[in-house]
Amino acid sequence: MYTYEKITTENKAKALAIYFQNTAYFALTDESPTSESLENDLKMLPDSDHKVKKVYRLITDAQKAIGVMDLLLNYPEAHQVHLGLLLIGEKNKGHGRKVYQEVAQQLVEAGYTQIQLGVLQKNGQAFKFWTELDFVKFKETTVMINQKEAKITMMRQELSY
Repeated sequence: MYTYEKITTENKAKALAIYFQNTAYFALTDESPTSESLENDLKMLPDSDHKVKKVYRLITDAQKAIGVMDLLLNYPEAHQVHLGLLLIGEKNKGHGRKVYQEVAQQLVEAGYTQIQLGVLQKNGQAFKFWTELDFVKFKETTVMINQKEAKITMMRQELSY
């Protein structure tokens, strides 16, 4: 079982280290992993007509930082969740899959019915990962990332266990 810690001044360096382990992801967004990009991710909230709760966590396994996760609860609608970011430091160890399955179970128990996420269309590895976890594509859209248009595939999964 993983531990999900709120990011604080004391553990922020560990979260930033996870960012630095994901330079391939940041290259896709024409970003550099910096303390400022982490701060922006911690604060970013969408416009919404209802109360959205942001849950941004450092993920640890046996007290070792292995990832970061950004969830928006009750977004885009009540009882839905948007997974804004899941970055895992060490690849190919099964952490991403296990973290997702653990979090999905907790969301079901909390009464959430659906989880959505967006995948950069040029990120084939992420699309494959989420498809293997039974996410389905439901629309394509374009968003602005670093003042450039980026094509996104929106995916979702109905939550039930």
